[in-house]
Amino acid sequence: MPPYIRRISRHLKRKGMTESHAIAMAVNTVKRWARGGANGKHDTVAKAQAALEQWNAKRLKSKAT
Repeated sequence: MPPYIRRISRHLKRKGMTESHAIAMAVNTVKRWARGGANGKHDTVAKAQAALEQWNAKRLKSKAT
Protein backbone atom coordinates (compact mmCIF):
# COMPACT_ATOMS: atom_id res chain seq x y z
CA MET A 1 0.00 0.00 0.00
CA PRO A 2 1.42 3.44 -0.85
CA PRO A 3 2.60 5.33 2.24
CA TYR A 4 0.19 8.24 1.66
CA ILE A 5 -2.83 5.93 1.58
CA ARG A 6 -1.46 3.91 4.52
CA ARG A 7 -1.13 7.07 6.60
CA ILE A 8 -4.73 8.11 5.91
CA SER A 9 -6.08 4.60 6.59
CA ARG A 10 -4.19 4.38 9.89
CA HIS A 11 -5.72 7.65 10.98
CA LEU A 12 -9.19 6.37 10.11
CA LYS A 13 -8.56 3.10 11.98
CA ARG A 14 -7.65 5.12 15.09
CA LYS A 15 -11.04 6.80 14.73
CA GLY A 16 -12.69 3.39 15.08
CA MET A 17 -13.12 2.07 11.53
CA THR A 18 -12.39 -1.48 10.53
CA GLU A 19 -9.24 -1.99 8.49
CA SER A 20 -11.03 -2.74 5.22
CA HIS A 21 -13.38 0.23 5.59
CA ALA A 22 -10.49 2.54 6.47
CA ILE A 23 -8.51 1.44 3.40
CA ALA A 24 -11.51 1.86 1.11
CA MET A 25 -12.24 5.30 2.49
CA ALA A 26 -8.57 6.31 2.23
CA VAL A 27 -8.42 5.24 -1.43
CA ASN A 28 -11.62 7.13 -2.23
CA THR A 29 -10.30 10.21 -0.43
CA VAL A 30 -7.07 10.08 -2.42
CA LYS A 31 -9.06 9.70 -5.66
CA ARG A 32 -11.07 12.80 -4.79
CA TRP A 33 -7.95 14.78 -3.87
CA ALA A 34 -6.20 13.66 -7.08
CA ARG A 35 -9.03 15.25 -9.07
CA GLY A 36 -8.36 18.56 -7.29
CA GLY A 37 -10.85 18.18 -4.47
CA ALA A 38 -8.35 19.38 -1.86
CA ASN A 39 -9.24 23.05 -2.25
CA GLY A 40 -6.72 23.33 -5.06
CA LYS A 41 -3.61 22.81 -2.93
CA HIS A 42 -1.07 21.76 -5.52
CA ASP A 43 1.14 19.75 -3.18
CA THR A 44 -1.82 17.72 -1.90
CA VAL A 45 -3.06 17.07 -5.43
CA ALA A 46 0.42 15.98 -6.53
CA LYS A 47 0.85 13.64 -3.55
CA ALA A 48 -2.59 12.16 -4.12
CA GLN A 49 -1.96 11.61 -7.82
CA ALA A 50 1.36 9.88 -7.10
CA ALA A 51 -0.23 7.66 -4.44
CA LEU A 52 -3.08 6.79 -6.78
CA GLU A 53 -0.63 5.81 -9.53
CA GLN A 54 1.23 3.57 -7.06
CA TRP A 55 -2.05 2.06 -5.86
CA ASN A 56 -3.24 1.29 -9.38
CA ALA A 57 0.13 -0.18 -10.40
CA LYS A 58 0.18 -2.50 -7.38
CA ARG A 59 -3.45 -3.43 -7.93
CA LEU A 60 -2.84 -4.34 -11.57
CA LYS A 61 0.30 -6.26 -10.67
CA SER A 62 -1.57 -8.32 -8.08
CA LYS A 63 -4.32 -9.14 -10.59
CA ALA A 64 -1.76 -10.28 -13.17
CA THR A 65 -0.27 -12.92 -10.87
